[in-house]
Amino acid sequence: MTRMHLIAGVCGLWFASNARLAQADSEKQQCAAAFEDGQRFQIAGDLQRAIAEFESCRVSSCPAAAQRECSRLSEAAQAVIPSIRFELTFGAGLARRPVMLSIDEGAPAAYDGEAVRVNPGKHRFVFGCEGCATVTRTIALVEQDSKLKEVALKAACMNEDATTSEGAPASDVNAANCPPAATSSAVVTRSKLPEPAPKRSEDSNADEPPLRDIVIFGSTAALATAGSIGFIGFGLEARSGERALAECTPDCSRARISQVKRNYWLANVSLGTGLLALGGATIWWFGLRPAAQTTPTGGKWSVELGPINTLTRTF
Repeated sequence: MTRMHLIAGVCGLWFASNARLAQADSEKQQCAAAFEDGQRFQIAGDLQRAIAEFESCRVSSCPAAAQRECSRLSEAAQAVIPSIRFELTFGAGLARRPVMLSIDEGAPAAYDGEAVRVNPGKHRFVFGCEGCATVTRTIALVEQDSKLKEVALKAACMNEDATTSEGAPASDVNAANCPPAATSSAVVTRSKLPEPAPKRSEDSNADEPPLRDIVIFGSTAALATAGSIGFIGFGLEARSGERALAECTPDCSRARISQVKRNYWLANVSLGTGLLALGGATIWWFGLRPAAQTTPTGGKWSVELGPINTLTRTF
């Protein structure tokens, strides 16, 4: 029986030793991971998370060397992280009360004037309290900044959502008066009615006929002129060649005869082109050309006052 107890005790010590070794290895790995993550966050500019990681690896369960290095890096990050403190003031008739602060759309938390540490950059601070108008401040901070800003809280009727940036004076926040009571609507007089803008014709071709006419008649004139010049030029050259053929008959070459025939043919083509152009322009003008459309230039408004006001438009 004694021998069995001895074996059980040895096994228990062995398992306990292995468990302690495994736990020690796990803690060392956690310390190393926290040290590495803290450095990555610090390089990325997220000093808040870097400080949290460095604080987690400076505990006694981490190796002494890791504790010293994590302590040094944590102190260096805390020395440069920006901080800002807000001095809360309450307007006339508004007693001091708990204030909630939300940073960069985060969850609101109670705030009572203590310093707030944030990462470098631009941040949005939203203040609110029961019966108060919401105040929003947008402030840019750099490393080693330590700022003090005033936030004036006033009744909600002063301004439901006052927003300002760092450059705006805090006294201007919620400075607007409560909106006046609604007044009865006045009868709109004719002199105050706006003149309607000229209605543009829905037909997109309303402005096109003048330009289209210019293009068509310009092309017609060019073709007619070219046809006339061609008819005259080729015709004269053909007549001259025909006289020359009369002198050389019957010894005229085939090339000279072909040249005369070609000139007559070109003269006829030129004349036909000019006539077709003139005929097409005549058909367009008297048959195919669309009628010009007029565009209304607007109208006038009139108001008839009575039990039911009537608004009419006269064209």
